[in-house]
Amino acid sequence: LSLVTAGVNRVVVGYRDPNPRVDGGGIQLLRDAGVDVHIIGGESGEKFSSKEERQVGKMCADLVKYFVKRISPNRSAVGKSDL
Repeated sequence: LSLVTAGVNRVVVGYRDPNPRVDGGGIQLLRDAGVDVHIIGGESGEKFSSKEERQVGKMCADLVKYFVKRISPNRSAVGKSDL
């Protein structure tokens, strides 16, 4: 909501929340407010438009891998895909 209030008109999402109860909630809020939202890897997180986007997606996944592992029911899971 702060992004909308600040007048941000474009957001790039580097990694989707692995928790299905909250995943996409912020994205939808931003889109409903007219913000252009680009998701690295597309909606599924697995379709990259370029080599650079794949690299950025991997960097984002690396940033959150321990958080994802900690909150995942399957403790061996580190992400949604093998970037």
